[in-house]
Amino acid sequence: MTLSSSGGTGTGATTYLVTSAGSAGATLTGGGTTVTAATAGTCTVTATKAADTHYATVSSTATTITFAKEAQGALT
Repeated sequence: MTLSSSGGTGTGATTYLVTSAGSAGATLTGGGTTVTAATAGTCTVTATKAADTHYATVSSTATTITFAKEAQGALT
């Protein structure tokens, strides 16, 4: 799942952190902008916007992401 965020002010870069891999066994991939789950379950992720000349660093609250199993095709 590709991560994105909105809000904040300034030019500081936004980074993401899996704050808890949880039951999904989640990790960041794709240069730190994609969260990948090892199995169905949940994890939590936090976004941080870096400080710049005029604004201090700011972080989001932890957001829970749920990964579900996909349904199987019909048996015939």
